[in-house]
Amino acid sequence: MAVGKTAWNERIKLLAGLFQSAATTSFAVGLLAPMAAKVYSSGGIDAVPLGFAAAWLGAVVLFHGVAQIILARLRD
Repeated sequence: MAVGKTAWNERIKLLAGLFQSAATTSFAVGLLAPMAAKVYSSGGIDAVPLGFAAAWLGAVVLFHGVAQIILARLRD
């Protein structure tokens, strides 16, 4: 079944929004939460490992990049 241009664009924006939400969640879970745990803990966490933070930051960049690629498929 053929999908109209407006419906196509809305589906593309919805999919891009999903990936952008994944990027935001990855940032919160992988970077902000460990830093907050370090600040508010009474000696539990020493430091956020650099490799751990780099992996989560990589996921953020990847998800955001995929969202940008998806948005490039919008129709005029």
